[in-house]
Amino acid sequence: MPQTKGVGIIGFGFMGKVHTYGYRVIPFFKEEMPIIPQIKAVCTAPDKTAEDARKLLPEAEIYTNYHRIIERDDIDIIHISTPNIYHKEALLAAMEAGKDIYCDKPITARLEEAKEVEKNLNSYNGIHRMVFNYRYFPAVMRAKQLIEEGFLGQLINFRGAYFHAGSVDPKRPLGWKERPEAGGGAIQDMAPHILDMMRYLLGEYKEILAETQILYPERPLQDNPEKTEKVEAEDHVFVLARMSSGGKGVMEASKIATGTTDELRFEIHGTKGAIRFNCLQPNHLEAYNLQEPEEPIGGIRGFKRIDTIQRFPDTNKFPGPKFSVGWIDSHIACLRNFLSCVAKRKNESPTLKDGIRIQEIIDACQRSAKVGEWIGVSANR
Repeated sequence: MPQTKGVGIIGFGFMGKVHTYGYRVIPFFKEEMPIIPQIKAVCTAPDKTAEDARKLLPEAEIYTNYHRIIERDDIDIIHISTPNIYHKEALLAAMEAGKDIYCDKPITARLEEAKEVEKNLNSYNGIHRMVFNYRYFPAVMRAKQLIEEGFLGQLINFRGAYFHAGSVDPKRPLGWKERPEAGGGAIQDMAPHILDMMRYLLGEYKEILAETQILYPERPLQDNPEKTEKVEAEDHVFVLARMSSGGKGVMEASKIATGTTDELRFEIHGTKGAIRFNCLQPNHLEAYNLQEPEEPIGGIRGFKRIDTIQRFPDTNKFPGPKFSVGWIDSHIACLRNFLSCVAKRKNESPTLKDGIRIQEIIDACQRSAKVGEWIGVSANR
């Protein structure tokens, strides 16, 4: 029989609304739900987001103190979708209370905070998930399968990027995402997704070399555009990586990639084949098989478009495998998988442990950019 679970959402800005949307539409994708979620409470501070929560969730209690949510006996699942600097305290409180946790990336604003969370994982028995939603495109799922089946052969090299362009505008004010002390900057705010993606597909990193770029030395203040402040958080990061498997690659994360919107892409080359993907063309994975004949006149060798589209393996095929997939679908699929784990009481990657590992890689990138040297990041996990 389905289990009813109470849900509390901490933070009701953009990501809090994304999580809420997922709960609203999941029943359409999966008729026989193992969990019946009920959003019972929201914690949010700004007046605007509180007003939004009241309109969108009239059945929920609205709080300004997240402890009020965590201490409620009728709430089983805690969503953490606040600015990065507030993640640690909410995580620790939810873990201590034995709640299941659904946490946006990155896990914390600094590595020492992530290590504090890691210490508490030993005594925590809840189900936990890091929201690395880009893993949940069907094209990425298929890429993972092909790699595990040996389609690529031995890894040679790869390229990965996650690009935005919002900070190309010199008038963009300094918000929390532009402040390193709050967990902002391209390394902390953007890079987690592409760092996780390449680790998910290719395994552990061995060494990192990073360099950063700040486009404008000063930006206007958010509450007073007539005044400016020195920019401390990087707009772009270039990362060279050596993998434990022996392959090498380059990754970038940027808020100043002119002409992009929200673009995560990768290309991976091996001794037997290659694959590539761009989330702005999310319906297809491209694959190149070196075993196919190239004669006569090219034979049938070349990159082929695999129509992954909306072929999620865990749905009742609504709206159907032939209809276009999008960014929001990856979030819905991530949440569906998490609820399945809650029902089974069994964790599946990506968990908070994956978030901690990515925080270690983030820290290595930051240290490498500061000293201009390769930083070792190998670990047994």
